[in-house]
This record gives sequence, structure tokens and C-alpha cells, in this order.
Amino acid sequence: MAEDAEKEGAKLDQILDSIDMLFTRVTDIGLTQQKMRAQLDLNTQAVDLQTAEQKIMAKQIAEAGQAIAQLRIDQMSSRETPSSDSDSISSVSTTLEPSWRQRPRGETHRITIHDPVPRYSMPKMSCPRFNGDNPDVWKDKCLDYFKLFDIPEHMWFTVASMNFDEPAAQWLQVYKKQHKSTSWLKFALAVEQKFGRDNYRKAVTDLLELQQSGTVEEYYAAFQSLQFQICMYNPEYGEVFFTSQFINGLREDIRYAVQAQVPDDVDRAYLLAKIQQKILDRSKSKSQRTGFRDP
Repeated sequence: MAEDAEKEGAKLDQILDSIDMLFTRVTDIGLTQQKMRAQLDLNTQAVDLQTAEQKIMAKQIAEAGQAIAQLRIDQMSSRETPSSDSDSISSVSTTLEPSWRQRPRGETHRITIHDPVPRYSMPKMSCPRFNGDNPDVWKDKCLDYFKLFDIPEHMWFTVASMNFDEPAAQWLQVYKKQHKSTSWLKFALAVEQKFGRDNYRKAVTDLLELQQSGTVEEYYAAFQSLQFQICMYNPEYGEVFFTSQFINGLREDIRYAVQAQVPDDVDRAYLLAKIQQKILDRSKSKSQRTGFRDP
């Protein structure tokens, strides 16, 4: 019996401890809620204060706008209404415009206010020049230039036409005489049709006929120039086409060594070709020093 009583007493103590812990947690939650309510009240007050300040600023802006509008009305009235009192004109001219001329008493006085004429200052960097080569590249550079220096669109044609070199400059003179007024879009389209009509076809033909006649570096530079021109007009050509064509244009003594490595792209084929050229040059130099020739 005594053991049962002790067990029941221990269970009761555990229950009481659990209840105490529960009350403690409830109390903590209540304190946290009070802090959150206080913070929410502070945020609400801050929002109300900011709203009131915005209303005050809006009212001040409205009053300033009304004052400016009234001032403009007064200026227009004084501009249109003649005055015979030279003293009043003198006082107004001293306040508004020191350069007004005062006429003798008895003559009609008219107040003239000259509105400032907006002027655009050109940037120090000139617009990209154009001599007839790569009109698409020139157009893209011009658009970047216009955006970079925030040039108004109605000035694009004028700014671009100031940087034409021969032989494109001669065509430009004829174009200006035939088109008294034109837009940038029409002008850029005319340039592309005149100077870029056969560029794509010519680039493809030159690439197919290109053969290495000098060093690998020279051949690679010429090949890349044609490759970029073709991709600019037609990006659908894959890397396999350009890699195969690059290998076909190499010298025969370099081509087979590169082709055996099956490169994945033009850059890899170029690297292999440079290695093969160095091997051949070293072998040739060694043969010249020893007086023998490789079979």
C-alpha cells in the first residue's frame, strides 16, 4: 500500500510539474503577443505619419504649381498689354530682364520675353565611321552609340551621315539629293541594301575557296573573319561545317595530321595545326643544319 501511495504521489508531482511548465509557456506566449501588438502599433503610427507627410508634400506641390501658373499668366498679360508708364516698365525690366530697352515717355512700350532655345551638345566621341564594309556591324555600333550618349532619335540620321568615308560618302551625297527627308530606319535599310546585298554570298564563296598559303596563324585569321561574316547573316551553320572546311583548307602536310585527331571545333583544329606546323618547321630546320633532307 505504501508503495502504491508513493507511486501515485510521484505521478501527481509529475502532473503538477507539467501544468507549471504549461502555464509558464502560456505566459511567455502572452508576453510575445503583447510585444508584437506594441510593434504593430508603432508600425501603424509610422505609416500614418508618412501618409500625413505625403499629403502635406502633395499640397505644397499643388500650391507651387498654382503659383507658377499664375506667374506665367501674369507674364503673358504683361507681354500682351502695352504700358505708357516708363517708370513701371523700368521697374519691371530691372526685375525680369535687364536687357530690355526703355523708350522715351509717350511711346508705346512692349515687353518681350525670349524663351531659351534648347541646344544639344554633341559628345566628344564621334559616331562610328563607315566606308561601305560590313553595314550590319556599322548599324549595331551606331545604335549602341546613340543609346550610350542618349542622342535624340530625330538626330540619328544626321549624326551617322557625318561620319561616312569614301566610297560610301559619294553614295550618301546622291542619297541625300534623292531623299530630302528620311528617317533612320529607311536610311539604315538603304545602306544595308546598297553595301550588304552580296556580302553573305561572297563570304560563303570565299570560305569554300579559302586555302592556306602562308602560316597557320594567317590562315586562321582569314578563316575566322569569313566565319563571323557568315554567322552574322545566317547563324544556322553548325560547328561541324566550319571545322571540316577549316581542315580542308589546310596545307596537305598539315591537314592529314589534324584530320586524324578528329577535332570538335575550329579552335581545336587550329591548335593541332599549329603543333603540326611547329613539328614540320623543326624537322626542316634540323635537316638544313645536318645537310640532309627528309624523304
